[in-house]
Amino acid sequence: MKHGCVVLLSLLMLFLCSCSGAQKISPLLEGIAFTAKISIENEIYTCDVTLEKSGSAQVAFSHNGNFSGQTLTFSDNCVTTEFSGLSRSYKFHGAKTGSPSELLIFVLRDARRTQNRIKAKNGDFLLRSRFEGITYTLHFGATGLPVSLEIKEKGLSAEFQNTRIL
Repeated sequence: MKHGCVVLLSLLMLFLCSCSGAQKISPLLEGIAFTAKISIENEIYTCDVTLEKSGSAQVAFSHNGNFSGQTLTFSDNCVTTEFSGLSRSYKFHGAKTGSPSELLIFVLRDARRTQNRIKAKNGDFLLRSRFEGITYTLHFGATGLPVSLEIKEKGLSAEFQNTRIL
């Protein structure tokens, strides 16, 4: 009887402790790769994204007719575009004029800076923040991996699939 009471009391304490504390995750926004399905203005683009631990990133379009074979490499605020053997580098001019892939990378970079603002809501983990005049919502899974992104004023949404740790 005494042993049963100790076990029951232990389970009750474990349950109460897990219910009273806020759920938290450790977001993983570097050293990962995934396929992004980006929807903007009724068009859908699919690309392979790599976020290096160094902060650099790469977006490769291999699933889209017009963009197939195009690769964008991000380093600091510089973007290098490669397509059909041609290469061009330029500075990122801001979120207001950025392409969907540029917005994706720079929002994910901004999220690393603001990750302490992640809130748990109905089993979902959300980061709502502003970056250069745009508001975004980044959704995370319980593992800390990004799941989706919304930028309503740009009409952009993205789903992240086949995410893996590098």
